[in-house]
This record gives sequence, structure tokens and C-alpha cells, in this order.
Amino acid sequence: MIISVDSLNGPVHEISNLEIVGGYSVDGNRRYRNDLSQLKYYKGPQRNRNIRIDLNKDKYTRIQKSTTSLQLDFVLKWILENLDRLKVDDSQNSVRRLDPEFICMRGLLKELLSTPFTNQDWIICASKYRGTIYLCNYETEQKMMNNLHLTAYQKNCCIWGRKFEQYMVANTPHEDPDLSVPLNENEEFCCMFKAKFGTISFLYSAEMDGIYSQEIVQDTIVGKNIQFVEMKTMFFKKLKNAKLIEEDKTLLWWAQIYPVGIQSIICGLRNTNGIIKKIKKIYFDRPSDNIKVKQDRSKSFCSGFLEYIKEIVVEEYDRCVYKFTYNPNSLSIKVEIMKPDPRSEYTFLHRWYIQGLNQHI
Repeated sequence: MIISVDSLNGPVHEISNLEIVGGYSVDGNRRYRNDLSQLKYYKGPQRNRNIRIDLNKDKYTRIQKSTTSLQLDFVLKWILENLDRLKVDDSQNSVRRLDPEFICMRGLLKELLSTPFTNQDWIICASKYRGTIYLCNYETEQKMMNNLHLTAYQKNCCIWGRKFEQYMVANTPHEDPDLSVPLNENEEFCCMFKAKFGTISFLYSAEMDGIYSQEIVQDTIVGKNIQFVEMKTMFFKKLKNAKLIEEDKTLLWWAQIYPVGIQSIICGLRNTNGIIKKIKKIYFDRPSDNIKVKQDRSKSFCSGFLEYIKEIVVEEYDRCVYKFTYNPNSLSIKVEIMKPDPRSEYTFLHRWYIQGLNQHI
């Protein structure tokens, strides 16, 4: 079945009721840890003059991020360890056993919000269990080919972004950034958010660069007044005029920070050799009229597509998997209903997760 993207436009809903419900760490060996060990604290320079940050430092000794696809595995592990925060009371709902209607990662929401203004294809699969729809996005062949054919400069840009973060964050508010150890790209701190998008309730995970805090956050981030920081780098010549950054970049950055309630980005302005000369804070809370129109279009598509998924995904995970493939050339989405196969890459609700849920709800 093929559906037109234009037919999916819905109301312009806002993300609301945004709430932090937990977090987890991913260690240097790409292992899940149910703790705050990878939570970092922003420690940017006190002055913004005479800055020279070399993003090539230790480039060849860094530990590259594992390419093993873990899909929703860490999110599912966190859910099993935090069911008390998510369970629906039997008397309130006889079908859905978890409070969220949708569970996914922030990257998937960014993909959907970016759809109206990018030329990128995507694949999203949906599986339903006990009234909750789980969404997982996959790399398309085109994206895999693009990654294989990145230029040396494009590869450096990816490395520089992670290295900039290492310069800007510390393990505690009372320490300086530790540049004595190689950058380990496997390490992450991920925050779990609950929110509503229109009437749809969501649970999603998002990797966070760090937080602003003068005190160490102990035990949990739930119930704390947490302010997250997002960091990027950009070629500095693009920031010489009043416009600062081109619209496409503005919208892509907005699509990433909007789901987690961040309204500004710390931007390291670099040259083509990876040297930061200036750091600037860019705000997104007052978009231009033109940007606002495009943001509303993004929200409209995202809302309409999610409502469509909610309507069409009715069978349980053990009966079928729903695959949605977006083609930017035809502005259409191909819908496939596939038989479940434990060996398939599109099967992401694992037996250990289903068994764990069944034992407790």
C-alpha cells in the first residue's frame, strides 16, 4: 500500500507535559548501566576571547563507536527495571498495560519532524504489544551508501563534534574536562522522557550531551530541576552575518532539541582544519516567521503520521510487523505488513522483554 505524505497532514500539535522519568548510562564497552555514571557537567571556558581548541587532538587514538545495532534494546531494559513508573492500573485500562501509547527513541521523532524539509528517505517499523506501539527506525540502503562514501572532511566533521563535547564537559561540576584520556565514542548518558504530542502519550530515550549544574546530581535525575545542554560545531564563516545559520541547519537542530525541551545550543565556531576560534550560544525560542511556518508543517506531518500509525497498527507483535518506508522523490510512504520472524532485522521486541513484561504486569 502506498500513501501520499500530503494526505497525512494533521493538526499542529505541540509537545507538552514533558517530564523526566529516569536515565541510564552506556559505558565505554557499549554496555547498559542503570546509573548516572556517564552524566556530564558543562564546563565551558570562562572567557570567549583568544580561544583555540584543536579538535584533532588524539584523533587517531580515540575509541570509535561500535557499529553493532542495538535498536531499542537499552530502552527495553530500562522499562523492565522501571515498570512501577509506567504500569497502568487494571481498573483504568483493560487493554494497555503500560501508560505510554508509543515508545521510541528521540532520533525517530527527529526523523519525522525533519521529513518535510529534508530529502532523506527512512524506514520505520512498528510492533504492538498489550496496547502500546513500539517504533524503531532503520538505516536505508541510501543512507548506508552515503555513510560509505563520506569525504575525509565529512568524516572529520563527525569526529570534531564529539571531540568538542569532550572539551566542554567534566565528570563533576568541580573538575575540569579530562583530556588526558582518549575520546571514547561509546560512552553516553541517555535521559528517559514522558510527553504528549497532541493527545498521544509517548515514552522516549534521548542521548544528552550534559547539564548545567554547580552541584553533583545524586542517585536520580527524576524530580530534579535539570537543565540540559546541547553542543554542536560549525564552520565559522557561515556565522559572520546576522542570519547566523542557514534555514536547513536551523531546522535540523530544532528537530533534535525540540522533543527534549532545549531552546539553545552551544556552538563551537571552527575553521576547515578543526580549530575552534569562538563559542557562541544560539537561541531557538524566537524563530522567524518563515522558520515558524516550516516548524508548524513539521509538527503537522508528525502528528498526522502518528495518528495514522495508531489507526493502522492493530495486530499484536507476534502476528505481524508493520514497515513504513518513506520515498522523498515521490513524497509517499510504502506500508508493508510482514509476518514476524525472530531472525529478521525488523524484529526488535525480543523474547526476553516480552517474558519480563509478562512476569510483572
